[in-house]
Amino acid sequence: MTSDDRLASSAGAHERADVVVIGGGAVGAWCALSLARAGRSILLLEERDQVATRASFGNSGLLTVSAAGPLAEPGIVGRALRWSIQPNGPVRIRPRLSVRTAVWTRQFWAAGERSRATTSVSLGLVRQSRALLEELDGESEIDFMYRQAGLVACFTTGQAHELALASLDKYAELGVEALPLDTRAVRLRSPLVGERVVGGIFYPEDAAVDPAAMTRATVEAACAIGARLVTGVRVQGLVNDGPSRAAVETSVGRLRAEEIVVAAGYGSLRVLSSLTVRPMIEAGRGYSDDVASPRPGLGAPLRLVERRIVATPLGDRLRISSKLEFGYADESVAQRRADGSLRQAARYLPDGSRLRRTRAPWTGVRPLTPDGLPLVGRDPTIANLTWATGHGHLGISHAPATGQLVRSLLTEDDAPAELALLRVDRFGRERRASAVAR
Repeated sequence: MTSDDRLASSAGAHERADVVVIGGGAVGAWCALSLARAGRSILLLEERDQVATRASFGNSGLLTVSAAGPLAEPGIVGRALRWSIQPNGPVRIRPRLSVRTAVWTRQFWAAGERSRATTSVSLGLVRQSRALLEELDGESEIDFMYRQAGLVACFTTGQAHELALASLDKYAELGVEALPLDTRAVRLRSPLVGERVVGGIFYPEDAAVDPAAMTRATVEAACAIGARLVTGVRVQGLVNDGPSRAAVETSVGRLRAEEIVVAAGYGSLRVLSSLTVRPMIEAGRGYSDDVASPRPGLGAPLRLVERRIVATPLGDRLRISSKLEFGYADESVAQRRADGSLRQAARYLPDGSRLRRTRAPWTGVRPLTPDGLPLVGRDPTIANLTWATGHGHLGISHAPATGQLVRSLLTEDDAPAELALLRVDRFGRERRASAVAR
């Protein structure tokens, strides 16, 4: 019997549950595990036939302190617009006229002024997640390839390397260790680094996992202590279940629950669409390829800086993750852009490296908030509803810590201090009545 066979449940949705967690990705899995460890009865709902099939499947797998800050860094808007008109640029923006997109963009612009505070909170979440994953790694029978091997940022131009070295003070101010590497040192750090790389920076705190295997291990751990997984169930939305309470309308019937946790990634936007506070998230589509590794092993991941690509060793595979396509909410693949990422990645690897795919190119849609922090907290209107979404490109980095925060919200009297910056209504409320609250 496979791990998926052990996890899957053929039972339909029950009429009532203690805690219903919506979403079988990394965040939902950790919410289920953390709450199950606290003694709560958990029903985990996943729309597809198995867990970890969307954004938690093919991402880079990083738990990153070196990139824990928000996307809203100084100058990013101008660079993103220039990249967007390049045929294979790292960023592409879908032109779209809508009030919500305009509001998101304005909030994104303003978030750059608060980047130091948000980065500090994000770093705390990453470090907490890393400790929780170390614990799970020691307990799980599923090998999800956890290791804290650091990360090597690689540069093929001296100018880019010098600019990066000049900004290392900001990492020191945040308590992040960053070690400059010359040409020789960067090659000693990783056998994957090729001759074109002229220098690098080593971030020893960064860690990595196989994200899909980690998510399966988390769900299995939750199910081992009583949580139930039900797959193939589509959540159609939230409906009124009494004064300031909601129930879950699904494809197999209505679920009433003492508590509802929405952890469905970008799909949370649809689930929460009827509320007075709607998620301030936009779609950010990312790409990945698994290729046969030129140097098999579990060494340090590489950040290919000029091309904004990450190469993560996963045993005999090398995962190439790239692209941010803002406003693209589907999972289609632009083959030319996927092929272009492999060509660009090869420039950082040893001469003659042939990147042979071991699976088809993949895309996943990430839920981006303007300030780069997730939306975690109680809904201000619905008493039995908690949000755990909006993790953007840091879903793996923040998932275990998010589970702990949700556990605190549902089982403890004192809320952790960081929840004040993660509150779900920090971007304002929609000026309309809630169909659920009525």
